[in-house]
Amino acid sequence: MISRLNPMPLFYGHARTLASQAGPDRVARLVLWGLPIALGGVAYLCEWRFTAPSALLTGAALLMSGFLTTAGALSTFRLKLTERDETHRDAQSAKRNLDEAVPQVLVAALGCLASAVLIILAMNFPLGEDTVAINRGFSAAVATTLSFVALLFIATIIRLYAAYIQVNKVPEDLNGFVRHHSV
Repeated sequence: MISRLNPMPLFYGHARTLASQAGPDRVARLVLWGLPIALGGVAYLCEWRFTAPSALLTGAALLMSGFLTTAGALSTFRLKLTERDETHRDAQSAKRNLDEAVPQVLVAALGCLASAVLIILAMNFPLGEDTVAINRGFSAAVATTLSFVALLFIATIIRLYAAYIQVNKVPEDLNGFVRHHSV
């Protein structure tokens, strides 16, 4: 029963998306995990204080619902690709891109949940009676989680674009992964 509440397989899957057959992609991990931590440190040292936490909470909740909807759509798309010709090379590559995108989307949803929880907690400890601004510790934590979610969002968009390109056989002059000066 408790295994249903264990998010570790999701985090392991996310970490595995940041690797290849050659081993872990250290640069991707550094950017995806290190940059938000660095931003949180800067937010703390510069004493950032979010003055509109309710807007952040609304944004985090909307993002979380969008990520969950995206995960469902990706699952359906993956199923359609599985029903397609299994020997088709581009379908295999597209499925791999979708398999990389799904854990990123779900970890981003968990990041939104963590952000929302932090914001709710922070709103209960305002800086003063006449302000809704949250203190710098909570602001730094929220900056860390939301920047992590933003980076996951970017990584997911790139994987989804790659899957789209592969499945739909987008011509090279419109394919963003092909480097040439056609425009």
